Amino acid sequence: MEFLKFTETVKQGLADYFGEGADIMLTPVKKNNGVILNGVVIKEKDSYIAPTIYLEGFYEEYRKGKSLGETVLRIIKLYEHSRVENGGDLEFFKEYEKVRKKIYYKLINAGKNKELLEEIPYIPYLDLAIVFYYDCSGDLFGNAAILIKNSHLKMWGTDVYAVYKDAVVNTPKYNPCEIKTMEEVMKEILVADMKEELWNSMRNEAASDCVPLSEECMDQLARQMVKQMEETEEQTPMYVLSNTERTHGAACILYGNLLEDFSKRLNDNFYVLPSSVHEMILIPAAFAGKASELKSMVSEINETQVEEEEILSNSVYFFNRLTKKLELA
Repeated sequence: MEFLKFTETVKQGLADYFGEGADIMLTPVKKNNGVILNGVVIKEKDSYIAPTIYLEGFYEEYRKGKSLGETVLRIIKLYEHSRVENGGDLEFFKEYEKVRKKIYYKLINAGKNKELLEEIPYIPYLDLAIVFYYDCSGDLFGNAAILIKNSHLKMWGTDVYAVYKDAVVNTPKYNPCEIKTMEEVMKEILVADMKEELWNSMRNEAASDCVPLSEECMDQLARQMVKQMEETEEQTPMYVLSNTERTHGAACILYGNLLEDFSKRLNDNFYVLPSSVHEMILIPAAFAGKASELKSMVSEINETQVEEEEILSNSVYFFNRLTKKLELA
């Protein structure tokens, strides 16, 4: 079944279940960088807002063998879980005082999101835009979020600067930053991958006398394997800046005096390379080479290794420790 037919069938299944008690709507949703996702909205009578449930993932599961009936039931359970979590009511979202402590900021590309920026409040920053969202963690669907729109500001009777003021407090407080060396990050990734491979190989082991290893033993074994693979030659010092959740961590460049403090730690200026919307790569100026070469590298990585929705920019930025400002390189 083609995707569009699938969405219509799911919509009809939801309509049959809810009857006249809810309006079922299929809606395209503009995401970052012009990516469009297809969602279904279940809006019960007298409910102010309703979550959007994206259907692409459900379609992939259907193609892999799940029945349409199972798919519809999963969507219903997902929706009803959110309703129970919120006492069946999302009226709290009407009042800014009830949401302001969970409003955060993130960075997106201004040029790639011109249409989206017409609908949402934002503050320009270099070639980027600071935008805002309400964190629904524990409220709706795990790590889901509600992108703040101009209509929300109108409803709340507030403006972008008031929202920004709250986000400046909330974002660093609840999404603290961390700076790790590239070597540390790569080790973490390698250890996780190797542990998974070790677990898989053990599960596939047919011998009855195979003794399962503890989590601690698996971790130590993986780290020993990584240590053996480490290159001994000196490499360009590179650092990865993100938050502890590794989600929308590129916005950490906005945190107070973070960039200035890092330049003092290096005793040097440094370049900032946008790895994705989730992280930035920092390279001391003394080791960075030409800005044009860095830009080419960023562009190539974005084209070949980063999902379209997660691309932040093809630009490269430079932190000047004399002016204490980040600028386009």
